[in-house]
Amino acid sequence: MLARVRTNVSGIGNNGHLWLRVDRENKQPGFFYNMDDRPIVNDNWKEYEFSGVVDEDAKMIFFGGFLRGDGKIWFDDFKLFYKSQEGDWRKIKISNPGFEENDQNNVKSWYYGVPGFNFASDTNEKSEGNKSLSIEKISDKPEPISKLFDKYPNIGETINEEISPGLLCQIPLALYSKNNATLGTINNNLIDSLLIALDTIKLPLYSANDENTRLGNVINAWNVLQHFYPYFDVVKVDWDDVLTETLTEALQVNTSDEFYITLKRMIAKLQDGHGYVYYKPEQPIGGLPIKVDWIENQLVITGSQDSLFKKGDIIGMIDDITGKATLLNEEKYVSGSPQLIRFRALNEIGNGPFGSIAHLEIIRGGEKIAVESKRKTKNGNLFFNNVAEFGFPRFKKLSNDIYYINSSVTKTQFLDSLQQLSKAKGIIFDQRYDGKSTDYKDVFQPSEIIQYLVDTTVHSAWWNIPQTIYPNRKDVSYLQSHWTIIPKEPRIRAKIVFINVPAVVSYGESYTGIFENYKLAEFVGEPTAGTNGNVNFINLPGGFKIMWTGMKVLKHDGSQHHLIGIQPTYPVKRTIKAVKEGRDEYFEKAIEVLKTKI
Repeated sequence: MLARVRTNVSGIGNNGHLWLRVDRENKQPGFFYNMDDRPIVNDNWKEYEFSGVVDEDAKMIFFGGFLRGDGKIWFDDFKLFYKSQEGDWRKIKISNPGFEENDQNNVKSWYYGVPGFNFASDTNEKSEGNKSLSIEKISDKPEPISKLFDKYPNIGETINEEISPGLLCQIPLALYSKNNATLGTINNNLIDSLLIALDTIKLPLYSANDENTRLGNVINAWNVLQHFYPYFDVVKVDWDDVLTETLTEALQVNTSDEFYITLKRMIAKLQDGHGYVYYKPEQPIGGLPIKVDWIENQLVITGSQDSLFKKGDIIGMIDDITGKATLLNEEKYVSGSPQLIRFRALNEIGNGPFGSIAHLEIIRGGEKIAVESKRKTKNGNLFFNNVAEFGFPRFKKLSNDIYYINSSVTKTQFLDSLQQLSKAKGIIFDQRYDGKSTDYKDVFQPSEIIQYLVDTTVHSAWWNIPQTIYPNRKDVSYLQSHWTIIPKEPRIRAKIVFINVPAVVSYGESYTGIFENYKLAEFVGEPTAGTNGNVNFINLPGGFKIMWTGMKVLKHDGSQHHLIGIQPTYPVKRTIKAVKEGRDEYFEKAIEVLKTKI
């Protein structure tokens, strides 16, 4: 992306930015950049640019600019390009890229407007054409100062820690201030000149091919998690040892792609189901057109998009490594509970360099068969495998007034069926995903069904938002909140059975936990992920972004949810025989349970 920008700013923290964000499927974050590492302070028109990799499952791209702090900024002549398969950059048409078109004094095709700032079409200041868009801070009143938390360190409090044997540190935790600033004099003119000079320096983009970047990334990520990750009380890991191990490995690897593996291994030690390292490898990754599961201590193919593979085939070897060893190796790089680690590692089976040939030994009918398959575009990622084992209907009426609802049902389908469901005897709510049935224009939120099932107001488990004021998670207090759900007509009085798998995570566990606490349903299948709480991100140089859980969630009764999840009241153990026959043992168990309850 390119755009021309000019600012009129001074003082620390006052600057301009361009930004671009990629939104992906399943609400996963994609590429994001906002020039935090090189804010704009130049008072002359200048063209700024940056680039990034758009994820394969991208849904939307958003971009724009903003003013941070006081001052004024002008934007003009936005340009967007994509790199073709032939390697050349091709322009993408943007509506009103130079802010030339107005509609009743509003700039057409752009969304803008934030309290305290004035947005205007400016005919006096422009880089190209006749106009630009300006943003100016208009609030002269200082914002009221409020405490971030009720508790805070007092003047004189220090941290006293042993860094290594014989090496101690003592750091003050509170600073003296005067007139809303820490003590000391500031020459803003010198700082402004420095910022302008720095802005003219062309630095190469940071790369983890450089040893210093690798070491810095490890130190930065480790420290954020050391002080703010809320689940170290139940995750049994020596985080200090993880720092030593990861720094050692960062010195031993040489490339960004190798360092990506290092970071994944580090985050896996958190046992955090939200823990994930976003990075676009320089060597693209390809996958096999199969879905697999661990059944009867065997790696079994349960779905395929290639006639080379059949349901029920057992994978004996992949590239001279046994199926079991392949699975255990993949689990080293997945963060989460044991059930979630296994589920997600299965989604990665067979992945390798794009275009490479995977050599497999499969066992079919007792006979060993050698198969070669080219690794093509990945059919899924850590979170989902898009190779379907079964095609799930979104909504279907079964016999005996039993209804089947998949989590992919649209909001319209659900609301249109409320009267039918109010007369149902049983409902199966299936939380499995077949990789293709999401409708992003008419999304159903499964929590909406709860209001039709209850006679009195119910609430979710408590969200515990950490209020961290001391290092090393000392004396952390929590701000609590939760959902409150009020009953609504028509009342659904059917018996309900959920089909759960470890892919039910976070938001899915929030509403499923309400069903568990208020005994609104039975649970068939497997435990849920055991991961809940809003996520945070750590952006690191070199194109790395780490997602992790920043909020602590317990069950309604105050007991541990993390790593445990919601356990099935009717567990299902799959069989190879049923896979070969194309039978859905989870669905069969759900029907069996409903028949005993109706």
